[in-house]
Amino acid sequence: MGRILFNYLAEKYPTKYQVFGIDQHLNISTRYQSINIDNIKIKSISSISTDKFFQCDVTDRTKLHQIIQEQKIEIIIHLAALLANYADIDKISHVNIDEPKNIFEARTMLVNTLFFLN
Repeated sequence: MGRILFNYLAEKYPTKYQVFGIDQHLNISTRYQSINIDNIKIKSISSISTDKFFQCDVTDRTKLHQIIQEQKIEIIIHLAALLANYADIDKISHVNIDEPKNIFEARTMLVNTLFFLN
C-alpha cells in the first residue's frame, strides 16, 4: 500500500512536494509489482529511486529520526502495520503499538502534519 501511494504522490505532485518513502525492505515482491486499476488494466509499480526511498525499520527510532531531520520531512503518512494473522503476537504488538511512538515523537521535530493509518 505504501509503495503504491509513494508512486502516486511522486507522479501526481512532482514539483509541489518532494516525496520520500521508508520501508524495511527495498525490494518489492513480484506478487505486488503491479496493481489493478478500475478492473481494466494492470499498472506496473515504478521502480523506486534509493535517493528518495530509505531502508529503515520504523521501530529503529534513531535511524527514523535521522532520516526525518536530514530530509527535512514536514508531512508523514504512516501506513506500516502487521496484520493480526501474523504468527508472532509480540512482533505485532511491537510494530503496531510501540513503533508508532517513534512516528509521534517525530512531530516534535520538523513534522507539521501526520496522517496515521494503522
